[in-house]
Amino acid sequence: PPVTARRAFTLFESVLGVGLVSLLVLCLALLGPPLFRTWRRSSAQSEVQREVLLVLLKVRAELAQGYGPSLAFPRSGEFCFASRFDLHQSLQFSPEGPALWQKWVTFRHQPDGQLQLLCEPIAPPLPRLTVLHYTPNPAQLTTRRLARWVESFRATSAGPRQVLVEITCRQQSQRASLQSLVLALPEDSS
Repeated sequence: PPVTARRAFTLFESVLGVGLVSLLVLCLALLGPPLFRTWRRSSAQSEVQREVLLVLLKVRAELAQGYGPSLAFPRSGEFCFASRFDLHQSLQFSPEGPALWQKWVTFRHQPDGQLQLLCEPIAPPLPRLTVLHYTPNPAQLTTRRLARWVESFRATSAGPRQVLVEITCRQQSQRASLQSLVLALPEDSS
């Protein structure tokens, strides 16, 4: 087979290649940090928004299981109400038919920025729909952290079957707020 000589890069081609690579590295060095900061800021913002939405979904789920304004006790930094479901999500009915109240649900905003969900069974005999007075029993409480970075939390009765939920979360400079009207089951539904 005939041997052919390979031609090398010329000086011009070498200088042009090094110049293009240098320009590419310079562009990455200039654009990289701002792009990284923007990505980090948007991911922190989406994390804060996710915390707010998770809280709202959990509040809606608990309220939908059974909420009566006459059995709700809004306090500073917390919202407590009675639920027809027990801690294992089952119902009990009175002989007349309506579901009985079986557990207390409390959303409590802690000073360290956590929002906790506390559940406690209502002591037997299970009551029908009457005004109850709730004082927590620490030995009976089931506690779960719902959210971090909670700056403020407020849930107030806004009507016969409505609760206005307002929550604000803040992590460093990122802040997310949400205000939502949640509908609950009617008090006399079974």
